Amino acid sequence: MNRIPSGLLEREGVAALDHMEQALDLIDRCSGASDVGAHLDLAICPLRALIAGNGIEVAPRRADNS
Repeated sequence: MNRIPSGLLEREGVAALDHMEQALDLIDRCSGASDVGAHLDLAICPLRALIAGNGIEVAPRRADNS
């Protein structure tokens, strides 16, 4: 797995992950956009793995209860 300077990954990578997950929540609310959400979800998974592989803990993806 690629090693990225943890300070950079912790700041920028975690922020990107948060934005991506917020965007996925919004997309999931749009009817007919499930294919877009699926592509975004496929990008979120390896970013989460990269962050975890560099020893940075992030909260599990929250369930959308709205």
